[in-house]
Amino acid sequence: MTSGQVLFLVATLLCASMAEAATIELSWNPNTEEDLAGYRIYHGVGPTCPAVLPPLLIDGKNVTIQKPTTTFKHVAKNVTGLWCYEITAYDTAGNESGRSNRVSKPIDGTPPAKPVLRLGGAPPPPAPTP
Repeated sequence: MTSGQVLFLVATLLCASMAEAATIELSWNPNTEEDLAGYRIYHGVGPTCPAVLPPLLIDGKNVTIQKPTTTFKHVAKNVTGLWCYEITAYDTAGNESGRSNRVSKPIDGTPPAKPVLRLGGAPPPPAPTP
C-alpha cells in the first residue's frame, strides 16, 4: 500500500425501526494496486466511538472482504449505541494500509413498549405515567 492512498468509507442506514434490526451498509473507493488482496473491517459500539476500534468479528472470525468487492452490510441487532466503522486494505504479502476515515451511525436497539392485553369489550387500562 502506498502512503498516499486513502480509503473513503460511507455508512448508510438502510432500515431501522424500534422493532427491527438495522442494516448498516458500508461502501468505499476501490484500491487499484495490483497486489491488493482485500479489506479488513474494524468496528465498535458505545455511547461514543471507542478511541481504537477492534477488528469486526462474526462467528468468532475477523471479517475480511475479498477484492473486487467494495461494500459490506452489517446487521445491527438490538444494541443501542453509536456504531462506528473503519477499514483497511491489505495486499497479498499481508501488508496493511492505514485506517480509513471513521464513519458512525446511531442505532436505537430499544424494543417497543409491550402491548396491553384485555378481554372482550373491557375498557383499556389507564396509560402509564412517565
